[in-house]
Amino acid sequence: MSISVSDELQLFAQEIQNFLSPKFLRDLARDVGFVQRTSKYQAKGSAAKFSK
Repeated sequence: MSISVSDELQLFAQEIQNFLSPKFLRDLARDVGFVQRTSKYQAKGSAAKFSK
């Protein structure tokens, strides 16, 4: 059974999306010591508070 180039590219794209997901990148940054803590506030929540 042979996989077509299109199918291979689709699988590759899915893997890239998994490795570049925000959660994966946050966890990786914390694991390697790049990020030691995170803010309890996020931009999207702050913007909503101040726009009311």
